[in-house]
Amino acid sequence: MNTFIQAVEQQYLTKQQAQIYTGLSERSIDYAREKDGLTFFKYGKRVLFKKSDLDAWLERHRAGVDLDRVANEAVAEVLGK
Repeated sequence: MNTFIQAVEQQYLTKQQAQIYTGLSERSIDYAREKDGLTFFKYGKRVLFKKSDLDAWLERHRAGVDLDRVANEAVAEVLGK
């Protein structure tokens, strides 16, 4: 297989691959793409997602852990404060 094609395939996912990668349903991917700022590329009928865009979108929608607080607490513990 062509090296360029392999590099592209490692960076870009079809909608079905994006569903598997993120664990989201087709409907959720479509909603995120159309209404919630998920970046995508469209060539004809084909829709592709860059893995880094999926990661960034997921990170923006992550709930739960406040990483800044956890990091500050870890630093304070190491420094003995």
